Amino acid sequence: MNYKVVWTEEAEISLSEVIDYLDKKWYQKQVLRFLEKLDKTISIVRETPLIYPEFGPLKVRRALINKQTSLFFKIEKDDIIILSVRDNKRSPRF
Repeated sequence: MNYKVVWTEEAEISLSEVIDYLDKKWYQKQVLRFLEKLDKTISIVRETPLIYPEFGPLKVRRALINKQTSLFFKIEKDDIIILSVRDNKRSPRF
């Protein structure tokens, strides 16, 4: 089943922060590589979200984008709700 992906405002802000950080610290090539990995991760999540285990009381799931960054999401009916894109060194707020 292909789920519809919905980004929360917090997820959009956190993605912007990650991209801004990469843009300041790395070359444009690394930013583009990150965005490609993000797109690939979202495609996998959309097709097979149940492969990612739930954790916490809110039943949040985590997909690894790369070793530094993760995508946090929930499944609600036919939607994948993207909650946040976070540096793996930071604790999620879920």
